[in-house]
Amino acid sequence: MTATRTRRIRHSLAEIGLNLAALGGLVALTLVALAFFFNISLIMFKTGSMSPTIPTGSLSLVREISASEINVGDVVTVDREGKLPVTHRVTTASAAAADGTRSITLKGDANELEDPAPYTVSTVRLVLWSAPGLANVVVWFSNPLVLGSITLSAAALVMWAFWPRRVEGEADEATAGPAIAADFVGASVTASSVASAAASAPAASGTSAVRTISSRRHRGSSRRHQSPRHSKVAV
Repeated sequence: MTATRTRRIRHSLAEIGLNLAALGGLVALTLVALAFFFNISLIMFKTGSMSPTIPTGSLSLVREISASEINVGDVVTVDREGKLPVTHRVTTASAAAADGTRSITLKGDANELEDPAPYTVSTVRLVLWSAPGLANVVVWFSNPLVLGSITLSAAALVMWAFWPRRVEGEADEATAGPAIAADFVGASVTASSVASAAASAPAASGTSAVRTISSRRHRGSSRRHQSPRHSKVAV
């Protein structure tokens, strides 16, 4: 695998991780804004009392409304003191009292009978939308071990993708640098050796020439000293 392809894979993985993180953050911010400005929240169905309309494990989007807005046939969530909330369909609704409360009766779509007693409410949560099976996903992601693993994995992926690495060209330059320096030093040493040899050669020749001239002068002087002696003998 080439370095360029490896960099592309890292870049793609980093983009995927960042996009997923951004999507998760966007969803969280959207839910917070909906809850704050529009009283919208999520509920999960742990039983099948509203099947087949809303089966077990469904995730629903609900909005809080006043008792005066309740209509027969609405699927609403009612809080119960000391018990879990109940989400059933409204079968009857009384006129509003002086304090704005109403008495309503509820029945699950999968149940044969209505709930045992009516509920007196001032507000309820109206089911706006539901999706089967999403509650299990939310429960799985809400597990602390899963959340921690996802967070650490995303952080590790981003760090791995953006961690600085030596580029192939830089590595070649770093490797070639000492070799070039070594060649330059070797060339300098060779040039210095050649220059020294060239400088020493004339000096040696000059020395030899001086010695030759001295030697000739010495012979010439010896001959001059010997010539008179031979002349006298000849006379």
